[in-house]
Amino acid sequence: MSGAGYTDSGLGGCVSLLGGGLEVLEAQQVPQGLMILALERTRVDWPSLYRRLSAHGCMAYARRENGLLRILVTRKIEKSRALLALGLGAAVVATLYISGVFYLKGAPRGVRGAAWTPLAYLGGLLAPLLIHEFGHYLTMRRYGVPSSVPIPLPAPPYPWFLGTFGSIILMRWPPPTSDALALIGLAGPLAGYLAALPVAIWGLHASLALTTPPPGTGAVPLVPLSMLLLDMAFGPKGGGLVVMSPPAFAAYVMFFVTFLNLMPIGQLDGGHVVRAALGDRGHSIVSKAFIVALLAASLFYPYLAGFALLALLLYLLSGGRHPGPAFPQERLSPAGQVAVALYAALLILTLPLPS
Repeated sequence: MSGAGYTDSGLGGCVSLLGGGLEVLEAQQVPQGLMILALERTRVDWPSLYRRLSAHGCMAYARRENGLLRILVTRKIEKSRALLALGLGAAVVATLYISGVFYLKGAPRGVRGAAWTPLAYLGGLLAPLLIHEFGHYLTMRRYGVPSSVPIPLPAPPYPWFLGTFGSIILMRWPPPTSDALALIGLAGPLAGYLAALPVAIWGLHASLALTTPPPGTGAVPLVPLSMLLLDMAFGPKGGGLVVMSPPAFAAYVMFFVTFLNLMPIGQLDGGHVVRAALGDRGHSIVSKAFIVALLAASLFYPYLAGFALLALLLYLLSGGRHPGPAFPQERLSPAGQVAVALYAALLILTLPLPS
């Protein structure tokens, strides 16, 4: 590291970690930290630099500008959310169990078995949700991305809602590169989807096909493609209306949650992958096209209107923007390209279709 001096604001140690491949031309104090204009003398290993900075409590965000790098250097924000996560987690366990109890009120009389218990719904939904979030969390840890622990979100129990709004992880700084952004975005949905598959198979195997369903039971208007395919292979035979067992219903919900996360909007998981693959402008175009497609489809299938309005709301709340990775990267590596292909496959497999 060589070049112009800067005003030491306690960030001198962070700046020194940038390494000798960058020549500082100018530095200026800004509210967020230190803004540096630098020349890239040699090729920088951005993931290694990111991990080095993160390990020393520092963060940086760089963009190319007229052949130079404009780099914001700041201190990493550390704030424990463990107690909050534990408290909300306990609430989610309660609301999911209550949801399972209410769901079983509509079950056929005399049905028995481990699948037809409130705990089956609780475990069948909570486990894939947690695996989804830890897929994100562990991938973030791999790249040194500062984040909170997974924080479960309770919701009103069934039949008013489903007992949970899922979970969130507070990502406190963008990932280092487009590759990391794509892999972090994919890791959660892929892990959660794979965890939901055995739950769905177990649940469908235990489900019932009845010509005369119990009172108050009705057909669901939309079914994720994966659920339709699994029902053909593992569902009850003999025709009639399939009454989903609690774990089957939990998997059904999980596939919907996965689809919602995969929507290419803002900073949803799908937004991460699309931003990594197509850049800022491509992300904006795909987001708008996706919302228009959902709105158009809802004219023919009104039950899709809820997804369309949610996508539009999330787009407006985010301003349709995504900050992208912390450091510039011209193109995705083969691993990043595989992540994009898997993302597209998951989006199709969880697509809600009219039943």
